[in-house]
Amino acid sequence: AAGATRLQILAPGENAVPGKWNQPPAGKTVALPFAQVAGSTFSVTVRVVDPYWNLTAATTMVAVLTSDPYAAIPAPALVTGSGGFNIVPLRSVSGEVLVATATASGYAQHNTGDITVNAGAAVKLLALLPGEQAAPGKNTAPVGKTDGQTPSAQASNAAFTITVRLVDANWNQVTSGGNAVLE
Repeated sequence: AAGATRLQILAPGENAVPGKWNQPPAGKTVALPFAQVAGSTFSVTVRVVDPYWNLTAATTMVAVLTSDPYAAIPAPALVTGSGGFNIVPLRSVSGEVLVATATASGYAQHNTGDITVNAGAAVKLLALLPGEQAAPGKNTAPVGKTDGQTPSAQASNAAFTITVRLVDANWNQVTSGGNAVLE
């Protein structure tokens, strides 16, 4: 094997293919990552590899980042050869996917394939007044809502619409699973 030059990050469902450097997706199987559930932990594997995606014994400080602005991500950690990192995605939005990235100084970074994140079980309601927007996955004040927005002023004698959404523990809208009963 040549010297270490890059990182490889693999999500559940992705498998390394050492030596696969000349056809996409380089260094791994074509399989898509498994779907995950918002609020549930999953592990990614980071490998320190050579230009041909062969595992090396190199040691480096690795950071894992995600496209989910609210995800719980691990602190950077020292990796020798390969190591696991736990991620807790919090945001689930239809049409969006999560991508995790491994990065380290002096090494080419690498991304997982697109990871679908599904909402968890319905557990509460989110009320949105006119002028407010939902922020799925946001667990800081104002929870479930975009920062800096206040409800629009309403006339006392005029009707207005309040949007009420069925959401999971992380303020993601739950749109499937039949009728939910909240107590």
